[in-house]
Formats: sequence, structure tokens, C-alpha cells
Amino acid sequence: TSRVPHGREVMATCLAACSGGNLEKLVQMLGHDATLLSDGGGKVNASSIPVVGKSKVAKFIFAVRHKGGRK
Repeated sequence: TSRVPHGREVMATCLAACSGGNLEKLVQMLGHDATLLSDGGGKVNASSIPVVGKSKVAKFIFAVRHKGGRK
């Protein structure tokens, strides 16, 4: 479908923002009602409560992006 290439473009832009340390770009990409839910399955670090709001979601992603999530 036509949505797949667009989705890949969005994902590539998101990954570039994260790997390049561009917090503002990631915040701009997220909707105002962005919510992050995570479950580490007991194997990796995760938030025990939902992270709500585009700025908080982006900051959470940046906080864990280099840690690999391992406990």
C-alpha cells in the first residue's frame, strides 16, 4: 500500500533524530497526545506507568536509547 513507504520514511526520520541527538526533531514528530507504554518482560528496563505527552515521551526515549535496556 501507499502507507508503507510513508511509514518507512517516518521511521527513518525518527531514527535519525534519535541517533543524531536531535530531541527537538523527535518532539516535533510526535502528536500532542503521544503516549508510550513499555513492558520489559522482566529482562529489560521499562517504565511501570505510561509516559504521557510528546515532550515526556521524547525525553524518555532519549534517556534509554543508549542503555540497551538491559538490567
